[in-house]
Amino acid sequence: MELTGILAMAFGFGLLHALDADHVLAVSGLSGMRSDGMKRSYAFSLRWALGHGSSILLVGGLVLFLGMAIPEHYSSIAEGLVGFMLLGIGLMLLLDWFRQKNSLYMHRHDRMPLHVHMQTTTAVNPLHHHRHGTVLVGLIHGLAGSAPLLALMPLSKLASPLAGMAYLLIFCLAVLLSMLVFGGLLGTAFAGLQRISRQYTEMVRLLLALVTVAFAIYLVSGA
Repeated sequence: MELTGILAMAFGFGLLHALDADHVLAVSGLSGMRSDGMKRSYAFSLRWALGHGSSILLVGGLVLFLGMAIPEHYSSIAEGLVGFMLLGIGLMLLLDWFRQKNSLYMHRHDRMPLHVHMQTTTAVNPLHHHRHGTVLVGLIHGLAGSAPLLALMPLSKLASPLAGMAYLLIFCLAVLLSMLVFGGLLGTAFAGLQRISRQYTEMVRLLLALVTVAFAIYLVSGA
């Protein structure tokens, strides 16, 4: 395969890799789904992608220029770390939801059938103080999951270390682009949802927290 084709493959792999389930849940949970959704989602997407790209380039550089071997078990260890971090993100999101003092209650009014309402009182968002941890989450994500398969295995077919680094750089740039697009769509969707109904937004945030915790337990048990 020619170098141009390999580099194009790197770009395509990067676009897809950014949307792995654990990546999407991590960025969604860390962004907190707030009213400033667009700005917050972009910021967390950028930080995550920078951390992810840094670890990919570091590992790739060690392999290409220093000839270091990657331990076979490192990916499973990294996936376990990702699982624990996702568990922490999900629990923080749950804590944030409860700190909002959300409560569900059932009642009737205006001749309507029995239905459910959610009452919300604003509180401080604990996720706001953990925004710098997004880079760390991205760093660990870069070592786990499909990153070794997609970004490191094709390097053996490249003619030089510089070509290999070009492959990794394009892969990381594609991940960054894809994650920024996702962050923009995420922020727009939740900002629009919050304008429609604060109650629906809080219910979706609760669902996101529960899904994140469940997926984290799945990753930890698998690792």
